[in-house]
Amino acid sequence: MGTDFSKFSYDPTELPIIYLTGWKPLPEFDDATIAKIRQYLMDGGTWIVHSSCGRPEFNDSFRREIQRIFPDRELLPIPGDHRIYSSF
Repeated sequence: MGTDFSKFSYDPTELPIIYLTGWKPLPEFDDATIAKIRQYLMDGGTWIVHSSCGRPEFNDSFRREIQRIFPDRELLPIPGDHRIYSSF
């Protein structure tokens, strides 16, 4: 079942974390959704993305969309000692 990005709150006080996992490519988001995700992240929301089985199709589509969300930023890996790996 897919996620409908038009049907949930982009308010980080209501939805502090968006956890997205998958193995199929993400759809190409429309410009309105890109703007909502960008604002959600800028307002303090967290977007955790996990590629099931390391699927390159999913990874590549995420990289495409995050580049559209933040065209002036570089996507970097999280270091192995990052606190996200020990959070509850």
